Amino acid sequence: MPSFSDKDGGVFVKGLSRFIISDDLQVTPLTTAASFSLFSKLGIMDWSGIENNIFYLRVDEALNLLICSLVSKKPLIETLPKHKAATELNAGNFNQGKPVEHQMEEEKNIQDGKVTIKPMVSKSKKKVCYAEAKKDFMNLLFSFLTIPLGHFVKQKCSSSLNGCIDHLYKSVQDLDEQCLKTNYHKELLVSPKLASGIGYQNDLLGIEEAHPPNYYGGDIGIFAYITSDKSLIPSYESKMITELKVVDPKSHYKDGENGEGFITGQAIFTATDGLIIRPISPILGLSILNELKVPFSDNEEQTMLVGKKEVSFTNLLNSF
Repeated sequence: MPSFSDKDGGVFVKGLSRFIISDDLQVTPLTTAASFSLFSKLGIMDWSGIENNIFYLRVDEALNLLICSLVSKKPLIETLPKHKAATELNAGNFNQGKPVEHQMEEEKNIQDGKVTIKPMVSKSKKKVCYAEAKKDFMNLLFSFLTIPLGHFVKQKCSSSLNGCIDHLYKSVQDLDEQCLKTNYHKELLVSPKLASGIGYQNDLLGIEEAHPPNYYGGDIGIFAYITSDKSLIPSYESKMITELKVVDPKSHYKDGENGEGFITGQAIFTATDGLIIRPISPILGLSILNELKVPFSDNEEQTMLVGKKEVSFTNLLNSF
């Protein structure tokens, strides 16, 4: 198999890709055409009032964003405006006259466990029109689709959900081996893990990933063996059987690598509050602003951190 460098690796987004994220989480790659389209749709025709701000996405913000994406059409509005821009919170840590992006790179190591996004905020309406983010944030959003349903219910075992899925969960909890095959099978239902190969580094959700079983295989005469139960292999044939290595399915792709998520490269995306995601584009930004009837002069780009606290399951489970 070919090897891949870290700089090109990713689960969902290529390493060098850049994107624009709208307030409803629509994500688009960053291009001039897409940006103008977005701002035009939002009614923004004047760039003179737009400011560039940076927000560091921490674990808490990431959790809250996950929750809002399930219960709200505008999760960015409900998550980001509550936090001050990084330029306000850490103004003393930035050097005058130095590019913000360079400063962010220098601060990267001390922002461990957090994801940075750049929301475009309407100053008068106090709302996020959309946000621009790189692959770390995109991996977080896309990973929402991989979360086991049982894990959601487990996080809210003491509270009532809007539906009745919690009744099913509690029923399984009360069953024993008289009804279920084994306690192992019970744990698969009440404490499910992510499917093997789905997890990635810096996962703010913190859900444990299942380990793939060990497989054994080989050719013996005219027969070919492959099994996960070594005891099924006759002892006189065991020397002909070798252990097989299960490969992360994401690493099969050109820019994929173990634990790097779903996106490769350094592309930037735009995410709307409704979680519509597209690569960053100037036209897309104008389009979003036009649709929201937000003028250029009323917008400013901020920077936020999203962490585990923001990606809490507490409110997310209310959507069930």
